[in-house]
Amino acid sequence: MTDIHRHAPGAPCWVDLTTPDPTFSIAYYRDLFGWAVHDLDSDSIGTFTLAGRKVAGVGPCDGDRPASWNVYLHAPDIEAAVTDVMQFGGQVLIEPVEVDTRGWGAACVDPTGAVFSLWQPGEHVGTGIADVPGSWCWTELITNDAGAAAQFYANVFGWVVDLQTVDGVELGVVQIDERPIAGIVAPSPDVQPSWTVSFSVTDVDRVARIATALGGVVAIPPTEVPGTGRYAALGSPLGEAFSVLTRPDA
Repeated sequence: MTDIHRHAPGAPCWVDLTTPDPTFSIAYYRDLFGWAVHDLDSDSIGTFTLAGRKVAGVGPCDGDRPASWNVYLHAPDIEAAVTDVMQFGGQVLIEPVEVDTRGWGAACVDPTGAVFSLWQPGEHVGTGIADVPGSWCWTELITNDAGAAAQFYANVFGWVVDLQTVDGVELGVVQIDERPIAGIVAPSPDVQPSWTVSFSVTDVDRVARIATALGGVVAIPPTEVPGTGRYAALGSPLGEAFSVLTRPDA
């Protein structure tokens, strides 16, 4: 396993789970991915870890919000980032707030309606490990307007996006410094825009069976995706959606 000490500006750098029942969610992901939880405070806010490395956050939902996975983009200057978000057609849902010595966070929505968060690192740089079994490995923006979304994130974060249409579906790979860091998919004009997260596993079929045994759902059964690997879309008993992926050895 390789420790991650920094993330590229504009790249996804962290994910967290907000849940109406943190105790249940902690047990669920422990059984599913082998995660431990670290620094759980009296407000049920903590950090999921794998082999001692930070992989994701966990905390309670506000009000009646359903459980969800949330994606953070690295913003070295969060005040400048929220200014650009508004300038290029997005909205700021939560203004920048300092999270003790860990850094600064904010929540925004892009012009197509997808919610995302910003993170300016302090002591907490983001995920400490990625793309190994049991860790976060990929992020995709599901949107109803790939062109508008790509232009917005290019303006705010400097993304380079190569959009193509395959079998009537707009899709693209996001690059920063010539490195792929996320995807964009526009499957239908009627889709509700959102950010998604995928986790690497050694055996998609086994994890799907465990998820079902734990009371979760399999939205898309294990499927081979050419050039990507074996994939399944899952949901926990509390409703948050996520995917699991086994990449080919090559």
